[in-house]
Amino acid sequence: MFGSAFDRIVVKTERLGQGFDDLVDFFEDVKEAYGGELDDDFPGQTVTYTLEGGPKICIDLANRKFLISGAGRQAPTGLLQQARKIRIGGTAPNQRLLR
Repeated sequence: MFGSAFDRIVVKTERLGQGFDDLVDFFEDVKEAYGGELDDDFPGQTVTYTLEGGPKICIDLANRKFLISGAGRQAPTGLLQQARKIRIGGTAPNQRLLR
């Protein structure tokens, strides 16, 4: 029905555990530790972090969505493995940010 390869995973949540400024601060720390690109859009309430050659993580606070995308289409487990490349204190951001 859905196929086996995807270019992104989108999770809709009831709430995200962080506010906009906290998310920006968090991903600024990630960028400092791992490099990559950070884009924050206060009016749109989105924070997007892209690790060079790796995953892209987008937090959409307005719509309560958490998006992980990678390079090309792959199995969902492959997308999650890419997101695990970003670790702070032994915990992946996707585990720390969603509560």
